[in-house]
Amino acid sequence: MSIRKAILPAGGLGTRLAPLTHLMPKEMLPVGGKVVLQHVLEECDAAGLDALLVVLNRRKTALFAVAEETPCPADPVTGLPARTVYFANQEQQGGLAHAILHGEAFVGSDSFVVALGDTIIHGGERSLLGRMIAAHREHGAAATVAAQTVPDERISRYGVLDPEGPVGEVFRVRRIVEKPRPADAPSDQAITARYVFSPAIFEACRSCPRNAQGEIELTEAMTWLAERGETVMAVQLDRDQSRLDIGNPQSYAEAFRLLSGEASS
Repeated sequence: MSIRKAILPAGGLGTRLAPLTHLMPKEMLPVGGKVVLQHVLEECDAAGLDALLVVLNRRKTALFAVAEETPCPADPVTGLPARTVYFANQEQQGGLAHAILHGEAFVGSDSFVVALGDTIIHGGERSLLGRMIAAHREHGAAATVAAQTVPDERISRYGVLDPEGPVGEVFRVRRIVEKPRPADAPSDQAITARYVFSPAIFEACRSCPRNAQGEIELTEAMTWLAERGETVMAVQLDRDQSRLDIGNPQSYAEAFRLLSGEASS
């Protein structure tokens, strides 16, 4: 069956971008003539995802308007918009895995995409999500994650993949180490804000060990799946693709300069 559903976590408070985020959600910050969430919605459209669940909090009701006003392709038969967007409220901040659990009823027995609402995948002639969906189905995976090569000085910011065998465009993952020191990192391949999951991820989120703060780590949930023999795959960004993280002032400024320059050229 084709994969047509996606969960877009957007419930974070954006504290690293304060005071900007005291006025508006970071997903509504302008980048290249659009707000951040519009870029993510259009990426989902390009991958054929037509049922989306945005997980937000009560301070982010302005995102309703972004979803309603972002242009989307029309169904060739009915002429109606080929995207339906739903919303769920994440009342407590419990991390990324906690946000994904809000979508269990929404996805049902279907495999689905997770696309972080504050991260843009920029560039490339091939759809990253499209390649991930194809790899997920080909390998019968329980989880498929986007990967990028990260230098040692930045590796401790990410979940880092422990490959099972050689690293190629698509490779199998044995475990994921959350924010390791460079000396302890199992590779230079880091998670990159895009995922495809089977519904098995929900049991993994409920069953995997919690971190020191009692929160569910999505990296732990994927490792839990791999340790039980489930297939966890990774798909590398193309060389002409990059991750634009709208998570802190420096990365937002870089994304703004890059995409604003392209929009004006």
